[in-house]
Amino acid sequence: MRPKPAKRDLRDNSGAMLNANPDALPALALLHGFLGSAQDWDALIAQVSPQARCRAIDLPGHGAALACLGPDYTMPGAAERVARQCQALERPFLYGYSMGGRLALHMTCQGLLPVRALILESCNAGLVDDAAERAARDDAWADRFDAEPLADVLQDWYRQPVFATLGQGTAFSERVTSRLGGSGAELARSLRGMSVGRQTPLWSALPTLKLPVLLIAGERDTAYVDCMQRMADLCPRAEMRIVLGAGHNVHAEQPAELHAIVSQFLRKHT
Repeated sequence: MRPKPAKRDLRDNSGAMLNANPDALPALALLHGFLGSAQDWDALIAQVSPQARCRAIDLPGHGAALACLGPDYTMPGAAERVARQCQALERPFLYGYSMGGRLALHMTCQGLLPVRALILESCNAGLVDDAAERAARDDAWADRFDAEPLADVLQDWYRQPVFATLGQGTAFSERVTSRLGGSGAELARSLRGMSVGRQTPLWSALPTLKLPVLLIAGERDTAYVDCMQRMADLCPRAEMRIVLGAGHNVHAEQPAELHAIVSQFLRKHT
């Protein structure tokens, strides 16, 4: 009997990571959050690669996806770009975190990519109130990313209450250092164009989603627990999972629990 070729991980020239699994497995496309990159998903990919062919994509302004076309730095433009990058994946599971979760939800609600199921971590379906105020705050941050040393802005960014559970001391320094490879100007373009304050709210579209939806929030991220529970109540086939001990970035703060939840969901819907 001819032996199966070994599994191997690789990155293509867009910075995406693809597990070249020869078995007939479903695909899993992964979209990171603001300041992240395709590499943020390496640990998850290592865990679920026996179950899925994984592709993690750098969003405009992040990782290797720099100097993109102007419209790519908006939610509709980024959605079309990512949909093109996923064309070779047949009905993938689509997983997005934070900004990437909003993008995944936009792609699905707009029908840009046929997906098997949706996994959303710590994201929002859009702001009905206070959108202009939020856009103005994000613009102020973008001005800082444009004009100030990246290390200084990152230190202030990660001191925001939503990131408090990522840790202090060495953990805080390591988080800042891990993001220093980014471009302040590129991040500013992303933050301005993909601000939740400029995203068309998708709450009214949630009841029309007929596919399975897994919503994940960290127990200590109370604002997003409430927000995602509202989303779960509106999605006909939603599952809501609250991860104990985690804040906003569940996959970084409680990776083992997150991996188990995702693995179970993949098995259930494959």
